[in-house]
Amino acid sequence: GDALGPYRGFVNVDEEFLFSDVLELLPRQSVVLEILETVRITPAVVERCRALRSSGFSLALDDIIQLGDDYRAILELIEIVKVDLLPLDPAELKPLIDRIRAFGIKSLAEKVDSREQMQYCMDLGFDLFQGNFFARPSIIKGRKLDPLTAIMETGG
Repeated sequence: GDALGPYRGFVNVDEEFLFSDVLELLPRQSVVLEILETVRITPAVVERCRALRSSGFSLALDDIIQLGDDYRAILELIEIVKVDLLPLDPAELKPLIDRIRAFGIKSLAEKVDSREQMQYCMDLGFDLFQGNFFARPSIIKGRKLDPLTAIMETGG
């Protein structure tokens, strides 16, 4: 299987989507709401996330490269923090992972593209992994898929 364990699909959530009613129609057991880095952490956002969390949703923060004080109010509601490996060097990554862990949150390494990178992330203390290294191409014979189905099946 993949390296995400019970976390099946991530759904990107911008500020507008966060406050829309459509959000409530998503299957809360099988999606993680991934709050994009463009969402400013305002009291209204924290309140909305608290409501979503108490109604059974899992919440993640996307593309984090630092956890400033502005995030403090929301961290108790977050299950996973996704960290973009590309902009950060090891000296910055380790304290970030330690800080995420101190809050009891799982850290997810994004864009893991090789076995070496996977090992490196494990050594740093990451809990979860996503990236091309895990997306083995699969060949489906005998039927044409429409693009949406293909995306759903490969977790694109």
